[in-house]
Amino acid sequence: MTVLDLADFPQQRFGAAPLPDWTEVGIVAAVLAALSLIPVMLGIRVLGMFVG
Repeated sequence: MTVLDLADFPQQRFGAAPLPDWTEVGIVAAVLAALSLIPVMLGIRVLGMFVG
């Protein structure tokens, strides 16, 4: 075996579910986190209008 031989790691199967271990709570948390970025982006845009 060489240093670059990574045979012990599992191979990613094509078509496998991208989020197999996520529960509904995790998905809801991710959606709420994404939605919380909307006011931040709007605030940056409004600040850019006043500054620039």
